[in-house]
Amino acid sequence: MIAVVGGTGRLGTQVSAMLARKGESVRVVSRYADPSARDSDPALAGAELMAADVADAGQARAAVSGASHVVAALTGMDPRRGAGPRAVDRDAAIALIDAADEAGCHLVLVSIVGAAADSPIELFRMKAAAESHLRATHTPWTIVRATAFAELWTEVVTGSAGRDGRARLLGPARSPMNFVRVADVARAVVRATEDDALIGHCVEVGGTENLSLTEFAARLTGRPPRHLPHPLVRAIGRVAEPLAPGIARIAQQATAMDTVDLTFDPGPARATYPWLTTTSLALPAA
Repeated sequence: MIAVVGGTGRLGTQVSAMLARKGESVRVVSRYADPSARDSDPALAGAELMAADVADAGQARAAVSGASHVVAALTGMDPRRGAGPRAVDRDAAIALIDAADEAGCHLVLVSIVGAAADSPIELFRMKAAAESHLRATHTPWTIVRATAFAELWTEVVTGSAGRDGRARLLGPARSPMNFVRVADVARAVVRATEDDALIGHCVEVGGTENLSLTEFAARLTGRPPRHLPHPLVRAIGRVAEPLAPGIARIAQQATAMDTVDLTFDPGPARATYPWLTTTSLALPAA
């Protein structure tokens, strides 16, 4: 049985469905598990749904009980939720890693390209901490690092558009970043659960296009975006933290993103792992 933790999220939903369609026994684990999630894909009709907060050691052990493989697809970047990367991408991930280590499961950790302990982006630092903890365990592991999810940023951009159809972006948004389709990442995660030759590997998955968020928004909407001034974005990152931590996290990350190289060349990873797929963003040409 394969336990997919974060299994109702953007990535976890696709991973769970792909595994189920392959005939695998799947346990979908989430703090927000909802039986209606099985209605969205017939392949999930036989999946087990478990509501659990794996930050709690006891619930983490229950989540992995009886599993041969565990997929850690949880993240704390959803602005609608209270917990952030520190609580989810580091602390909850580490609790899950420890539970998988104790149970002897093969753990597939979903991380992010550019994860580093000294990154100015909190999410990247917390992913790096989870990676480091995983590498120090005895459990068989595979890390799948992904670039920015195109579907997430499509929702962010279209959701910010005003009546004029122009997106509202936080800050200059001029630094290029790499975008990848969630399905391509899900396929890599599923492959990691199937192929023991990937144990001990860190597989990086990205797309073929590096675009600034300004370029991404313009191509997506057909209109040049508007920009909130950087000083205002920094102020939102500070002032909103006590009352709206999710909004504050987004503002803080937007500020840091303009200082980091988020581009990616998929060539070396494709040379090492020829089975990686790259789906077009299907954005209108510039």
